[in-house]
Amino acid sequence: GQLERCIERSLDKLGPVMAELLAPERLPERDAWNSFEWQRAKRLLASAIARCLCSVGCRVYVLDMHGGEPSEGLGGKDVDLAVEGCRLDPAALEELLERLARDMLRRATGRDPYRLLGIPNIIEVHSTREFVVEKYVRLGPPYSVPLCP
Repeated sequence: GQLERCIERSLDKLGPVMAELLAPERLPERDAWNSFEWQRAKRLLASAIARCLCSVGCRVYVLDMHGGEPSEGLGGKDVDLAVEGCRLDPAALEELLERLARDMLRRATGRDPYRLLGIPNIIEVHSTREFVVEKYVRLGPPYSVPLCP
């Protein structure tokens, strides 16, 4: 629907930036997910997605998590978003965002983003009602950053 088209357009605009950020010569051979480039790319992905989600009444937070725990500034492998007030449940939203992000990254880099970065998934969507997530949202930065104005 309309939300999907908004997110797709928003992510497509990021394509050239992602192609440059995630160019093979810029990424380390091992643990590319731990690179400055991927951590920056994650923030750009989160912001692009949030613009569309915020416009339909969702509240969106980016979480700094690694393995379900605070990453202590290292940054995790995937984009961790917490949402509330969305029409789509978190699992359906995650499925949609994962597909759109995967496809855009594949087009931008010409490679399988999972293999390129060594990650099992790109986007994870949590409900702000999950116990640990609720705690991070309440604590605010650096654990969570609100993305809607």
